[in-house]
Amino acid sequence: REAEERLTAELVSAKTALDDERLAHEETAREKDALKEENAALEAENAAQKAENEALKADKTALKEENAALKAEVKRLKEELRRLREALERPNLFERLADTPSPVTIELSTLRVIISKIFCDKIAADIADDADESEDRQNLSEFTYDWALFRFGIKEVAEKHLSSILKAVAEHRNVSGRVSLFGSLVGHPDCPLLPEEGIHFFMQIWAGVHRVTGGPSSSECAEGVTLLP
Repeated sequence: REAEERLTAELVSAKTALDDERLAHEETAREKDALKEENAALEAENAAQKAENEALKADKTALKEENAALKAEVKRLKEELRRLREALERPNLFERLADTPSPVTIELSTLRVIISKIFCDKIAADIADDADESEDRQNLSEFTYDWALFRFGIKEVAEKHLSSILKAVAEHRNVSGRVSLFGSLVGHPDCPLLPEEGIHFFMQIWAGVHRVTGGPSSSECAEGVTLLP
C-alpha cells in the first residue's frame, strides 16, 4: 500500500510538473506572439517615420526649387525695373529733337531708301544682341538715334538729319505704307502708335522674308522697293 501511495504521489507530482511545463510553454508562446506584434508595430512605425522623412525631404527640395525660382523672378523683376527706370530717365527720339532744326528736305524716294537701310541694320543689330545674353534689343526709336550718330559721327549733324527724316515722315506718311509703318515703329506722334512687341514682331517677319529671298534686293538700297511696302 505504501508503494501504491508513493507511486500515486509520484504520478501526481509528474502530472503537476507537466502541467507547469505546458503552462510555461504557453506563456512563452504568448510572449513570443506579443514580441512579434510589438516588432511588427515598430517596423510599421519605422516605415511611417521613413515615409514622413522622405516627404519632408521632398518638401525641402520643393521649397529650395521654389526659393530658387523666386530669386530668379526677383532678379528678373529688378532688371526689368532697372530698364524701365533707364527708359524713363532717357528722353525719347522726339524729346531729343524737339528744338532741332530740319535743314534738309528729303524726297519720298530717298526717305524709303533711308528707312530700308535702318531696317536692314536693325536686323543685324538684333542678331548681335540675341547672340549676347547680356544685351537686350533696342527699340527702333533708340536704334534710329544711335544709327544716325554712328553714320554721321557728329551729334549735332546727326540730330539735324534725324529731324529732317522725321519731318519727311510726317509729310509722306499718307502716301507710303512703309513711311507710315516706320513712323509708327519709332513712335512718331503723327502715326498710329504700336507697342514694342509689335516692333520686334515686324522685324522678325522682315528678317524672315530676307532670309527666304536671300537677303535684301538691289532695289532696296537704290529705290527702297522690295517685297514689303
